[in-house]
Amino acid sequence: MNYEVFARKYRPQTFDDLVGQTHVSRTLKNAVAQNRLARILATGRGLPADPIAATKWHTIAKAGGASDIWLENYMQQIKDNERAAGENAARLWLAHAKPNS
Repeated sequence: MNYEVFARKYRPQTFDDLVGQTHVSRTLKNAVAQNRLARILATGRGLPADPIAATKWHTIAKAGGASDIWLENYMQQIKDNERAAGENAARLWLAHAKPNS
């Protein structure tokens, strides 16, 4: 028997598939179109930014070839120890995100 978790089976595949979440869909579509997705992941969209998480997502975005001048400037304000912790978290995330080949 082939079992698939309900949440994965019916997970939206595109932003347009999100039902009742037009504000989320619109925000994410705009962020992708304007190359600002890393900023939303780093700053939490209206929430106080966690410097370690901000550094993590900034590093991941840069590894994927995306850059954001605002986020680059924000990174300059983060303490060295927090930046190091975020970069370490990004390395771990990237190591686990690579497909097994």
